Amino acid sequence: MDGDYLHEIKSELSRTKIVRFRVRVSPKASRNTVLVESGQYGDKLVRVYVTAAPEDGKANKAVLNELSKFFEVPKSSVFIHKGEESRDKTIIISRI
Repeated sequence: MDGDYLHEIKSELSRTKIVRFRVRVSPKASRNTVLVESGQYGDKLVRVYVTAAPEDGKANKAVLNELSKFFEVPKSSVFIHKGEESRDKTIIISRI
C-alpha cells in the first residue's frame, strides 16, 4: 500500500513536468531512507530519514539528495518549496 503512493508520485512525474508533495524529515537517523506513512488525517505522507544533523542546511541537502536518488532525477530538479527550517516540507520536482 505504501509503495503504491510512491509509485503514484513516480508515475505522475513521468506524465507531467512538475510534481509537488509533502514530506516529513527525521534528521540524525541511523540511516538514509524514504518511506510512506499515514498523515494526521489519514492522507499519505512521504517520510525521509537522513543521518545528517539539522544544522547549516545539512539535513536539507541530504533530503534533496535522497529524493533525487529515489526518484532518479538530477539534484537540480528537486526543490524545497516550503519548510526550509521545518521538519514538514513541501517538495517540488521539476523536469522543465
